[in-house]
Amino acid sequence: MSTAELYRWSQQVRADLDRLSGQLLDVDGDPTTKLVAAGGMTGSSAAPAAAATASLDRLWALLTAVRAQLDTVEQQRAKGRKADEDLVARCLTEPVIEVDPGLGLGRLTVSDAMNRMTADYATASEVIARIGAAWRDGLPLLDQGRSRLERLRADLGAFPEADRAAESLARADAAAATDPLLLGETLGPLRQALDAAEAAAGALQARRTELPDTLEDAAQLLARVDRTIREGSVALDETRVKIVAPTGLLAALDPTALLDDPTRGLGPWLERLRIAARTDWRAAINGLAAWCRRAEGIAATAEQVLAANRAPLERRNELRGLLDALAVKAAAAGRAEDPGLSALHERARALLYVAPCDLDAAATAVDGFGRAIAPRTARPEEDQR
Repeated sequence: MSTAELYRWSQQVRADLDRLSGQLLDVDGDPTTKLVAAGGMTGSSAAPAAAATASLDRLWALLTAVRAQLDTVEQQRAKGRKADEDLVARCLTEPVIEVDPGLGLGRLTVSDAMNRMTADYATASEVIARIGAAWRDGLPLLDQGRSRLERLRADLGAFPEADRAAESLARADAAAATDPLLLGETLGPLRQALDAAEAAAGALQARRTELPDTLEDAAQLLARVDRTIREGSVALDETRVKIVAPTGLLAALDPTALLDDPTRGLGPWLERLRIAARTDWRAAINGLAAWCRRAEGIAATAEQVLAANRAPLERRNELRGLLDALAVKAAAAGRAEDPGLSALHERARALLYVAPCDLDAAATAVDGFGRAIAPRTARPEEDQR
């Protein structure tokens, strides 16, 4: 390459160097660069931050060294014919650029140095941009998350979903401080945890608002349980008196143990929950949920007992209704005065309207009366007569 060509190339290199210098100044003026250069990055951000810092160190050193070579060439060009053309060639084509050995670059030509600076700028600017974007996008969300969480806790105090959101926020905060490239991975779980906390808070707030109504519902359930238990006991006594050897009966529940016991009884327990609701509504809500589970279990058992103990009496009443219907049917068929039918009817009625009632005998009598009034089907041989 001739000296004139070298001069022209050096001017092109200077233009490239000036453009790169301007870009480097922009990166150096970014607050993110200073934070990255300060060190202390950990995790997934440690290696990229170290690479960016090393790239910036090389950039500044090479920028000064290349500019010095270009200045020397420019000084020679200004001498015109007296220029040292060998010096110009050495400055631009030979590996005469040498910087701090700690940077690990060795001796470079101007072309090698420019290529190195281009690569280092790409590395540094990309890492700085990624870390800056992570902070720019993530830090506002962390601030919003703190505000959301503080608002929820100020209203409701601590609750599990809020605690989990606080843990997610702490992880995101830690990433923001020393591992910003991990921050993006923590934001999704943080959003989910905050949304879950707000949903849980909404449910808690609704339950707090509904607590007086829920306590009233519980009182009504208690009254129903009490009534059902007592009706089951009455039905047991009544069935034993009115039915002969009844089967399938269940022992009556003990209302004193289940409803009135000071420790486990539903009544005193509900009263304690009413008192708690005035000072610790969340404890009242949790306790009321447990109370309702036990009350509903007792209610279901009480209803089974009542149904079992009423079943024989209900069967007797069904048979009475069936007998009356059959009597109406006999009268409609013009057989109300039939002595045989009247005797069957009176026998069945006597069995059903006596205490104790023998259900098996009564059922047999009602069935016999029903078969007696059923229309007869003529036999084939009778039709031929």
